[in-house]
This record gives sequence, structure tokens and C-alpha cells, in this order.
Amino acid sequence: MSGTLALIGASLYDPQDKSAAELAREALEGGVPALDIVDALSAGITELGKRFEDMELFLPDLMMGGKAMQEAMEVLTPALEAQAGGEAAQKKVKIVVGNLEGDIHDIGRDILATMLRVGGIDVLNIGNNVKADTFIDKAEEMGADAIGLSSLLTTSLPYARDVVGLLEARGLTGKYKVVVGGGAVTKEFADSIGALYGSTAVSAVDVIKEACL
Repeated sequence: MSGTLALIGASLYDPQDKSAAELAREALEGGVPALDIVDALSAGITELGKRFEDMELFLPDLMMGGKAMQEAMEVLTPALEAQAGGEAAQKKVKIVVGNLEGDIHDIGRDILATMLRVGGIDVLNIGNNVKADTFIDKAEEMGADAIGLSSLLTTSLPYARDVVGLLEARGLTGKYKVVVGGGAVTKEFADSIGALYGSTAVSAVDVIKEACL
């Protein structure tokens, strides 16, 4: 199974004979859990972003990999929804998610939003290149429980500190759980700014539920 999952992830940055969607469909039919396939795709899109940042791959590669990811997620979403079984959380958790200022990548954040919704969480996806004050303003408008910060680029990480600092400046520390994740983020960085860490889109669902319920 590990070889199959590795191939699925690699297909996003190193095109195979079959598309990511085809490989995902075959894996599902072969009994591979949908969440495992999502994890493989998440690893693949992270590697794609890293290679783009290191200039090993270029914008057309990034666009093709992103499109392949979207197509694979379309294959997986029905299985993910069925696996969730329609179970509702005891409390409807609400979260605002977006990419930090300077990061224009959509795919990882969109995967996260999909997984959160499948997990019964109410999601406001506010897009990419989001300023610190916008995260907080939208959380206030939504009545959110948490703010999710996504980053695929290390250059955008300082803006995560800005979000935490602005919460403190506005007297809102503790009102929202702040969760960070994405290819540029490590647990050490999350700890350093007092935020929670979601290593993958799948694990982030559990982290947010545990923190907010």
C-alpha cells in the first residue's frame, strides 16, 4: 500500500502514466482508505510547493499539479463524505481559514476546507494572500471558534506572528484557537507563536475538534 500512496503523491510533481485522479480511483477500489489517499496527496502538494520555491519546478508545473490535485479530490470527496457517516459534532465548530499574506497557493487550503467540512465543521474559506487583520475581522463576523493559517512559503510565516500579536493587541487572546499548517510550517514554529499545529489536513480536523469541543 505504501508504494501506491507514494506514487499518488509523486504524480502531482512528477507526472506518471496515469493521472492522480485515476490513481486515486484505483486505490479506492483496491480498498485503500480515502483519508490515507488524502494524506498522500497532501504530501505530494507540499513537495510540489517546495520544488517550486527552490526553482526546481516552474509555474506551469505548479498549475498542472494543482489541477491534478483538484481532480483527485473530486474523486475522493464522495468517499470521504460517506466515511464521515453524516455524524454531527456535539457543537458546530466554526473556523476561518486562509493563506497568510504573501502566499497565493490555493490547493492545500482548499483540501483543508474540504476535510473540515467533511468532519462536520463550519468553514469560512477566505482565500489566499490574507492580511492579519482580515483573519480577525472575518472571525469576529462569523463568530468563529478558531482561525486556521495556511502557508506553503517560508516567506509568509512572519505574518502568522502578526495574527497572534494583533489578537493580543485587540484584547482577543484566548477567544480564538489559532491553528497553523502547510508545507512551510513546523510544530516548533507553531509552538513558538503559541499556536496549535496541524501536520496534515486530516490531522488538523482532529486538532481543531479537540481544541474547540
